[in-house]
Amino acid sequence: MIEKVLKSIRRDRERGGIELALMLLEGLRHVENPEDFVTEIKNLRPDMAVFLNIAHYLSHIDKDNVKNWIDEQIEGIKNLPERLGKRVKENIGKIRAITTISRSRSVLIGIQALKPERIYILRGYPLNDGKRMVEDVEGITEPVLLEDLNMVDGLRMSDCVLIGADCISPDGFVNRKGSLPLCIVANYLRIPVYVVSEELKVVNNFCEVREDIFEYIPSSLVTQFITEEREWKPFIR
Repeated sequence: MIEKVLKSIRRDRERGGIELALMLLEGLRHVENPEDFVTEIKNLRPDMAVFLNIAHYLSHIDKDNVKNWIDEQIEGIKNLPERLGKRVKENIGKIRAITTISRSRSVLIGIQALKPERIYILRGYPLNDGKRMVEDVEGITEPVLLEDLNMVDGLRMSDCVLIGADCISPDGFVNRKGSLPLCIVANYLRIPVYVVSEELKVVNNFCEVREDIFEYIPSSLVTQFITEEREWKPFIR
């Protein structure tokens, strides 16, 4: 069964890191020795920090505690929307409009918590999954779909940028292509940039970009990072 789960995760280009991590953890629940799969998990999707972190924890946790750790992580992911939404609301407060790019589960959680009047969503070339994000937020706020090159139209009407991340390191983060120019233009216009993500995506070393649909954004362009467990302002060298 676990081999089938691993194969599905390798091929999946629709779901985000946390959804795939939940698939993996639920699969590992039924494995006698989950720690035996550390190398496979580490190489599963090297561009996604969640798998590097899961592999790291499995290799360092006492064997007798592995099953309990897996259960705790599954429970934590299921309770994540409430915890992350609360932190987003506490740190950002009341806003009228937001600009974002592509499709992000953590950003959707933030939108549900903040309930802005309007959200400008960049299409997110080449996958164009901003169109699906429009469908996700309908009923919560008024979505406006923009071509990536028209980001200024949304930014000039927004109070902040709310953006997700596949990996967060001390020096920056990795997200979908188009995130870097969005953050650069937002900084030029003096619009705050909030990166909203999950703690399982935070690493202590450098985030590596291995797929051409992702790019690295330096933390100097970020106003604040927010996860379900904490929030912090970037250290600028």
